[in-house]
Formats: sequence, C-alpha cells, structure tokens
Amino acid sequence: MDVSQPRPQTSRALSLELARHDWAAFRTFIGDASMVPAAVAALASAESSEQALAAYWRIDNVVMVDGRLSEAVEPLTPSLLVAMDSAALPAYNTILDLLSAIAGGYEEHVDNQAVGRASVKTCVEMMASRLNIFIEELFASGNASCVDILLGCSIYVERTRGEVRDALTRALSLRSSLGIRTHIEIAIDDLGQ
Repeated sequence: MDVSQPRPQTSRALSLELARHDWAAFRTFIGDASMVPAAVAALASAESSEQALAAYWRIDNVVMVDGRLSEAVEPLTPSLLVAMDSAALPAYNTILDLLSAIAGGYEEHVDNQAVGRASVKTCVEMMASRLNIFIEELFASGNASCVDILLGCSIYVERTRGEVRDALTRALSLRSSLGIRTHIEIAIDDLGQ
C-alpha cells in the first residue's frame, strides 16, 4: 500500500458504497445503523492513530460487541473494503482490525433477537475477493489481523484454503512475521489437513 500520497477526505468510491446501503434499516447494539457511515468516513480519512482509534470506537461496540455481530456488519464489510483503498496507514491498520473482528465474530448469540443475525460467511466471502491484498499486507508488515482474516477466508471460502495455507507457511519464513510466528502456526493448525 502506498501511504505517501495525500488522501481525499472521503473517496468517491467510498461515498458511493456508503450511499448504496439503507443504513437505518440495519440494527446495531445501540439502535439503527444510521450513524455508521459517518464513522466509516471518519475512519477512512483518519490521518493519525488517535483519529483512527476514535472512529474505531464509533463502529466497534456499536456494530459488534465482544465478538457478537449485529446485522449491520453486512453493509459495513464492503464499506471497509472500499475504505482500505484510500486510507492512510493508521486508518488502514484499524480497518484490518475491524475486518479481523468480523471474520472471527459470532453470528449466533444471545442478542440476535435485538440486533439481527449477521452472516459471517457472507462477510468473509466479500473479504476473500481481496485475498491477495491481505496476503501482501501479511508479507509486508506481519499484521496479525491479516492472519485472522485469511484464516476466516479459508474456513468459509473453501477455494481459498490452499492459497491461504501456502501464504501462512511462507509468512513463517519472513522477517516481517517474526513477532506473530506463534499466531501463524496456530492458524495453520486450525486449517487442519
């Protein structure tokens, strides 16, 4: 990812993606999701870790809580994927963290009646369409969130399993992944044979 170029406040692609969804029709843990587009736009335009973290908390604990997902993650996922394309590095890493939380989230939980049921499979299928980006980021930076996203892709999108296994195995030999080596080994074990 080239983070040296200035970023627009909200890219046209992100504006179009956010406008594509009827956010007020989706439930969250604090009501409808009408406030989520502004939080995603704020995250995408964040230039500092502090700005990215502030936007993160406007999404996490609203759309998902402790791994429990609301139905609003289904429009949130493609919006975050589009936001990745124009995000500066602090925002980019925070977006990866949110996608990781979705990929590892629970669709069946005690709050389903209040927040609706989200399909982790549907969300992860969207992520799998950008598998190469997550692999490249894992190789370049050793980002642990990419490991979790890739593992989710391999679990829910079987056609990705071999490519994910190969990528995780290769990452074990990279200096960038030294700090997350155990995390990668566990993910490989979770893939099974």
